[in-house]
Amino acid sequence: MVVGWGDGTGTPRKLLDVSKAASLGWMYQTELEEGIRKTYEDFLSNPMRAER
Repeated sequence: MVVGWGDGTGTPRKLLDVSKAASLGWMYQTELEEGIRKTYEDFLSNPMRAER
């Protein structure tokens, strides 16, 4: 589980917790650091998103 920030309700933490999905047989394929890098590269390479 990734510990996140939040307003004390635990919502961001809940959104980042993959244990429930894993219990159903789902497994992530992209590590967090790689996912952030890919997302940022996609943002930079798409002019429509970069203009916002």
